[in-house]
Amino acid sequence: MRKMSALTRERVRRAIPIAALVLVSIAILASLFVASRPAKRTITYQNKPLDVWFYGSRTNFFREQTRRAAQEAFDALGTNACPFLLAKLETARGNGPLYCRLYRILPLWARSRLPYPISGDDIKAIALQHMGQMSIISAEQVQTLSDCVPRLRNPRLRMSGFQVMRMKHQAHPAFLGLCRKLLNDEHPGIQLEAAVWLGKSALASDPAEPRLFPILITALESKEKRRPNLDISGYTYEQWPPGTPKPLPFPLPPSAYVVPPDQALRDRITGALDRLERYLTQEQKDHFRRAEQAQREQANK
Repeated sequence: MRKMSALTRERVRRAIPIAALVLVSIAILASLFVASRPAKRTITYQNKPLDVWFYGSRTNFFREQTRRAAQEAFDALGTNACPFLLAKLETARGNGPLYCRLYRILPLWARSRLPYPISGDDIKAIALQHMGQMSIISAEQVQTLSDCVPRLRNPRLRMSGFQVMRMKHQAHPAFLGLCRKLLNDEHPGIQLEAAVWLGKSALASDPAEPRLFPILITALESKEKRRPNLDISGYTYEQWPPGTPKPLPFPLPPSAYVVPPDQALRDRITGALDRLERYLTQEQKDHFRRAEQAQREQANK
């Protein structure tokens, strides 16, 4: 067998990354074609499918004007628009980091022929934003929204979904059910948020829930246990990985806050434990009072 010449080997070496890029591009474009096929049943508003209202031209997806026009369409359709938004929460995949990187290095003429990259998490975050602004939503749809939240893979999205449920549907039975589910969430910050609101709703929830007191008292005693909650309190669009907030150019001084975030979280935890106190054992009450006293002494230093 004849050996390849040095020139042939060099040509093969140069061709491999190009061939790989072509194959990846073909795979991405094929997946986009499949994902972009129209659904069998399309809801329209003013003769335009809801996808057109939701995405705009894609390049203006995050602009206020697009979001305002989309919300007007959803409000006009009322509960008929909710299945569309819930489907975005459940199935929207969007584009991945690889497609985003390829899109950004392509020449302008090529980018103009391809869909603008939007991550699946950004699509879900926008859908949650619209769900939070809906003026009409049925009880069944509230339950469906609640069921969607624990299945969101990004913990920042789960936190955002929880806050939509809290702000809009706290009186619905699904909210306390969601709190109980999220006590088992894999992210400790979400566990803590669910525990705080279960504690505040002690009269309507199950105050004997065994996981409740340990989560709250541990977080009251430890700043490190509170940190995961604060770390996922924000969501930023157009970031890779999706949702990761942009770093601040400089840290905000304590004077920039009316109440520093960690102190505000401690106050909420203390408030939840106060509501739970009548249901605690004497040992738990003593533990709570010691922790509360320690926090006061630390604040006075």
